[in-house]
Amino acid sequence: MSNAFPWICWFLWISRNQLLIEKRPSTPETIILRAITAIKEWDSAQLLIKKPLPKAPIKPLIAQSLNLHPLTIRCNTDAAWKAGEAGLAWIFTDSEGVELNRGSQHKDQISSACMAEAMAIRSALLHAIDLHINHIWLRSDSQVLIRAISSGKHPAELYGVLSDISSITRLSFFRFRFLSSKGIVIG
Repeated sequence: MSNAFPWICWFLWISRNQLLIEKRPSTPETIILRAITAIKEWDSAQLLIKKPLPKAPIKPLIAQSLNLHPLTIRCNTDAAWKAGEAGLAWIFTDSEGVELNRGSQHKDQISSACMAEAMAIRSALLHAIDLHINHIWLRSDSQVLIRAISSGKHPAELYGVLSDISSITRLSFFRFRFLSSKGIVIG
């Protein structure tokens, strides 16, 4: 049976209104009986609703199936955020997984974990430009952020940073992908 407390409160409220507006009093037993009846009806109705199937887990991406340019550099980004501070990190690897370069930064006054992830991507892309990387496959464990970048729909909080990322990515070939945190290993 569902939690009875909210149902009892609801029926107390209804009884109060009936008393004040319609001058119809209710006994405590009647209120409890109505609440229990409503709970049972609700629980029965919930059993009839088809539950959505659980989402299939996101499968790891296989680079070969993405038709990447042979010189494409992979870049894994990540960020850690706590109370306005963020640690940003990124690693560049070749197609064999050999580390080519890495970077990290500490930032203050970062408003959220998502902003920290966005700052990590922007910093990684700026580092890639400094390294003259022309083809990059950027991978992040922030699915919300990758969707925002890919769709071009920038949430207000992230607008400035995502606009910077969009400007940077117009310069060369960039591909963005969500990669579950299980698939990101930064050593």
